[in-house]
Amino acid sequence: MKAFMQQKLLHKAKAHFMKHADQLQDAQRSLQKLKKKYSHVQADQNVFLRKSSLKGIPISERLVYGSGFQILSNAPFGVQLAPYLGFQLNRKWLGGFSASYRLQLRDDGRGIQTQQSIYGGSAFTHYQFFKGFLLHAEFELMSQPISAPQQDDLIRQWQKSAFIGVGKTYALTKHIQGKIVVLYDLLHSEESLYSRPWVVRFAFQTSKR
Repeated sequence: MKAFMQQKLLHKAKAHFMKHADQLQDAQRSLQKLKKKYSHVQADQNVFLRKSSLKGIPISERLVYGSGFQILSNAPFGVQLAPYLGFQLNRKWLGGFSASYRLQLRDDGRGIQTQQSIYGGSAFTHYQFFKGFLLHAEFELMSQPISAPQQDDLIRQWQKSAFIGVGKTYALTKHIQGKIVVLYDLLHSEESLYSRPWVVRFAFQTSKR
């Protein structure tokens, strides 16, 4: 009985597909087109991964050395320097750490005087998505001197900033790149070290890849 039922179902299935042979062929052709299209997409993805990959490249050749700087025109006038070390995860994605030092100057009528130093560091990453254009993210901690309540001495307070933005790298020489980024501080407040949430920074860095 089981064998009989299987033969009967198989016969009905054959009859059904024979009756709709044209539709079955159309479905097979559509399936072949999708397979061919998917293979192209997969090939494009593999090409992209091969182009961006640094597999086999020594760690020493993935290191990027650079230094950023920023002009702070608000009172007091200052210049912030930020040497950094980056590591290329692939040809488009860079991550690293930076040390920052801000020199502040003030004219008190007796000449230009330097203010108490502000220093700190940051962790950053950027991803180049099109011909040197990049997305940048950075978390910064800076120590600044502030007046202690009911004390003559200054104490230090850590200020946090979380920047996101866009930028552009450009070739200066064969092994040196310039970089400019426009960033927005998500944690900006009245106590922030920056007078505005928007900042513009410039940098120079090595370029090996």
